[in-house]
Amino acid sequence: MRITLNQDPEAVTEARENADLTKTALAKAVGRSLSLISEIEGGTRNAKPDLLESIAAVTGVPVAQLKAQDA
Repeated sequence: MRITLNQDPEAVTEARENADLTKTALAKAVGRSLSLISEIEGGTRNAKPDLLESIAAVTGVPVAQLKAQDA
């Protein structure tokens, strides 16, 4: 069964890398675990809207840029 994701995993990774953050640094900045960030970027976990908003704020991108196209 395929998980319907709120986020575009590649967009989350790109935003993090463009902000010059490691996964560990992003996890710390948004108050979440490294494993959760890894799973979100890997597309195996869904990011809740509040987490996407936090990631957008930390990386300096609009939240819409992180969302899946069909979400």
